[in-house]
Amino acid sequence: VGSGRPGVGLLLAAGCRRATRGALRKCIRLSVLCRKQRLVWSLEQQLRWLTRRLLERPMLMWLFYAQMMFLWCIEIWRQALTKPLSTDPATSLEKVVQAAAASK
Repeated sequence: VGSGRPGVGLLLAAGCRRATRGALRKCIRLSVLCRKQRLVWSLEQQLRWLTRRLLERPMLMWLFYAQMMFLWCIEIWRQALTKPLSTDPATSLEKVVQAAAASK
């Protein structure tokens, strides 16, 4: 890319696309094999059963949504209370912005 030779960037991009396609094929093949496993198939059937029940009974669906909102609220509250780590990217970005503002 930065080598000064024309066409090198295109070669790297083509190689990256080929590698990405190969990785995508492997992921698809793995997911197909995984879905054929008995345990995964059983789990999928149970989830389908649960989905049918939620759609058949509106009260169950509302309870499901209510408990999801409750869990999200707890997680948001927990995240708001915790102090950010020193390695947090947002903290380092804020320091850089403050330093740039102070230098102007």
